[in-house]
Amino acid sequence: MERQRWLREILDEMTFAAAKHEQCSEVCHFSDVIKFDVKNHICYFAHLWEGSPPMAPPNPCYSHNVQELKSRILKHAKEESRGRILKISELKIRVRDLWKALVNENFIFRFKNTREVMAMNKLETVYRSWTWELRSYVLDLQNQLTNQIQKGEVKEIKRSSIENQFVEKYEAIKQELERYFLEDRDRSILSQRKGIFKDNLKNLKDDLIVEIMRKCENLINGKKIQDLFKEQKVKLEHKLLEKIRGMAKSPCRKELHDKELRDMFNKIWSENISILLPPTLASAEGPDIDIELENVLLEHFKQHRNIVNKIQYRDTKKNFLSIILNMLSPLKSSQYMGPLRKSLKKIS
Repeated sequence: MERQRWLREILDEMTFAAAKHEQCSEVCHFSDVIKFDVKNHICYFAHLWEGSPPMAPPNPCYSHNVQELKSRILKHAKEESRGRILKISELKIRVRDLWKALVNENFIFRFKNTREVMAMNKLETVYRSWTWELRSYVLDLQNQLTNQIQKGEVKEIKRSSIENQFVEKYEAIKQELERYFLEDRDRSILSQRKGIFKDNLKNLKDDLIVEIMRKCENLINGKKIQDLFKEQKVKLEHKLLEKIRGMAKSPCRKELHDKELRDMFNKIWSENISILLPPTLASAEGPDIDIELENVLLEHFKQHRNIVNKIQYRDTKKNFLSIILNMLSPLKSSQYMGPLRKSLKKIS
């Protein structure tokens, strides 16, 4: 009875999908197309051979099942004899026409793929919910670790500790995946995709672990730099305070004007502030205008003849401007004017 119910559900599902594709809204069940009684129209056949061929004898139960099916067909034909009953020759023609229609109908060969697409869409929807559940857990764990790092409770992060916190959640989602492939009605269609989704889930877990490790290490390094900066800031404050006190208590101290006080402050400040500045800021230099202007000219006039020679043999910016005017004079089109104005404005 369970297998009969399952067969009826599968037939109804396939009929509904085919009717939806053919835009037949009045068809919802298999019995709407073909008269079908799940209790009386299903026959079970025994194996043809008793044991394994070729030496196995025929199974008499097989012949009994064939005889039973024949009796049922004749019985239904007799009950329907008051109506129009097809002859054997007519039935043969109908079956042949039906086979030709099936061969020429693309939907029949595409229907299995349609069912696979529907089953895959359903699985991907469920899989996205599992991945979001895992990502949400990672976000909560990341926020927890961030607070601990900022408070100074965690000064080193290990991959093993992160993996241990992942185990329980990952195993729970993995069990849900296993249960889905065992209990879903489309499990026979999706069985070949099981390994792919398991690998994707494992790769996602590994990627999330690497990502959270990277973020935690960046936070820890930033916290160390911040603590070092605060420590140097305190030392610098004490150092400046001691210098100011020493100058204030100097026996040869005299009244200083505002400009002298400002100059003295700037001198002390410039001598000590370099400790807090990164080396790149201290050694930063202004842009080379000539190089920038040369790059702009090469970019906008790369199709011009001898542009490289004209640019390389220049002495002043005035020379550059004369080169620009000389090159623009034969070009009556305005396509160069907009980019050139923007570039010169950028350089200036």
